[in-house]
Amino acid sequence: MKGDGPYGLYAGVALRWYSGWGPRPANQRFLRGYAEFELDPPHNERDLGRCASSAGDYGGAEAPCGAFIRYTLGGYAEYQPFERKVGPLPLQRLLFITEPRFFFGRNVPQFRYSASTEPVLFESSIGVAVNLPKSFEFRVTEHRNVWLGRNGGNLGTADLGRTGPYGHFASFGLRWYFGGWGRSPSQ
Repeated sequence: MKGDGPYGLYAGVALRWYSGWGPRPANQRFLRGYAEFELDPPHNERDLGRCASSAGDYGGAEAPCGAFIRYTLGGYAEYQPFERKVGPLPLQRLLFITEPRFFFGRNVPQFRYSASTEPVLFESSIGVAVNLPKSFEFRVTEHRNVWLGRNGGNLGTADLGRTGPYGHFASFGLRWYFGGWGRSPSQ
């Protein structure tokens, strides 16, 4: 598959491990989430929008702008610190959430398809959520990233800048769970 820019097509293989999903005993604090490892096969690197797709025209296999990803390591965790059936109802519905991800690789489309594990980007979302009736959840999150190693500076002529879709922003969201995922009606 081929695509241009951060919204292009890519395919990958992922391994995800879940912890804490399912029924929760009453009167117990709760932590749940998952850890995930993804591998994007050669000729199919993920584009973070940092380098132009023509980066190889500015140095071939050794082009300075090689922020095309081979591996992703990340996860999601939510913590509900207040016990159910104890304390005021609004606090029982409060969740703290985080979603960190690390991106690794050094590839140049059409010129270099390596197995490099060079760190490229740390992306993180943190926030709070409130469980609402009817399987809805209101979320306030902050998203930021840190370009790692050599990717923290200018990457040459093909560098599109560090503020693309992986920039710093905050958002308000409404999530709806269905099909057995998410919250029980009593939450």
